[in-house]
Amino acid sequence: MDDLSGFIFMLLIVFIIGLFIVSFIKKALTNIRNEQKRKDSYEEERLKRIAQAALEQKERERLRKVAYETYFDDKEFINKNTTRLEDFIINDRMNQYDLEKLARLNGIQLEILGGWTDLVLALMVELSENGWKGKVASIKEKYAELRFYAIFPKEFNNPEHDAIYEEIMENYKLKSLETCEVCGEHGGMVYSGGWQQTLCEKHSDHPVFSEYIIPFGKK
Repeated sequence: MDDLSGFIFMLLIVFIIGLFIVSFIKKALTNIRNEQKRKDSYEEERLKRIAQAALEQKERERLRKVAYETYFDDKEFINKNTTRLEDFIINDRMNQYDLEKLARLNGIQLEILGGWTDLVLALMVELSENGWKGKVASIKEKYAELRFYAIFPKEFNNPEHDAIYEEIMENYKLKSLETCEVCGEHGGMVYSGGWQQTLCEKHSDHPVFSEYIIPFGKK
């Protein structure tokens, strides 16, 4: 009887241990499944966010393209219908939109502010009178000066013509140093934190520019 009781007791222990193991395994499997579900849910949400961001980016690009393509629609300027650089019209009736169209046809960005627009248009006319056909590598401000990197046809690549071009550019560089890049009024060079720009007294209070290099003169 004692042997039977001992056997039954051992079976009971084994049964209890078995139940514990089965319970442990079930719990472990449940945790694994839950963790996998959490990971799957996170990955699904991540992919949704990526897809949504891609759609938003595509929409922004579409809107930018529409804005780019329709930008000139309501503008009036002599080169409005010009589609090729070789057909670009250069004369004293040009305005800021002609300048923007020139930049677009050359595949460049205008890196100047609006105050220098008239200065650049006048430069374009003078360069045109000396053989320039509208091709330009860059139009920008550098060290508070206007930089206009015109590209002339091959027949003008000679020292004599280079000297004429350099003289014209030097003249307009000096003019730019007296012209506010923001509004086009008379100005001078200002300096702050290693950055230079030509501004008038009104616009020199921009927080980026505070210290004068060259005192402002008066017209």
